[in-house]
Amino acid sequence: MADRLFTAAEAKQKFVEPSTSARGLQVFSEAYGELVLKSLCLRERSLLLSERSEEIRVFRCLETLDLHGCRLGDSHDFFHHLTSEACSRLVKLFLGENCMSDEGLRRLTTPIRVMKRGLENLQHLDLSRNPLTEKGLGYLTCFQKLRELDISKTNVKLDSSLESFFMKKMSMVFSVLPLQTFTHSECKSEGWAEEVINQWEANAAEVPEKTPKPRTNALQFCE
Repeated sequence: MADRLFTAAEAKQKFVEPSTSARGLQVFSEAYGELVLKSLCLRERSLLLSERSEEIRVFRCLETLDLHGCRLGDSHDFFHHLTSEACSRLVKLFLGENCMSDEGLRRLTTPIRVMKRGLENLQHLDLSRNPLTEKGLGYLTCFQKLRELDISKTNVKLDSSLESFFMKKMSMVFSVLPLQTFTHSECKSEGWAEEVINQWEANAAEVPEKTPKPRTNALQFCE
């Protein structure tokens, strides 16, 4: 019954019109949680993130969030939401190619490092194609449940000291083969609201880049 009510509201454009979309989605999200949306793919959709930021913040039961190529930098307004309790259920987070430096990584990890809350359930993290250095990697040790990490195409170089750091501090090892998680082949918006996301994308008129082929020179770590 609830899904049919959602579909009926969707048919009336309740989730597309700016005057009703955020409130309408909030009502359903508070009542039905992850059924409304548990996975959100905004890969290469920086304009959509900007235009629909208020609505996106309503989805508080996301387990997967792909923000690859969304131009977040180190001080985007969305950082506050990303590091709040609203995103505490996230298991997979893709932040590749966002011009994020060590400072951005510091901001991303501050809530969990200082207050032990925020992204405490994170298991898979993509930080590839960002100007990160070895200095910033120390911030990652707060993610105690982290199982897979992609730092390919950053300023981090693979050597014995880096491998030792990941082994001793995070119980992770360098993966010789590219990890399936970071091919983005399985990431998609999933839930009752997935068609709503498609409508937003159509209105934003953004065309994402094609998903790159798996890299053979990936700098990825896993348990």
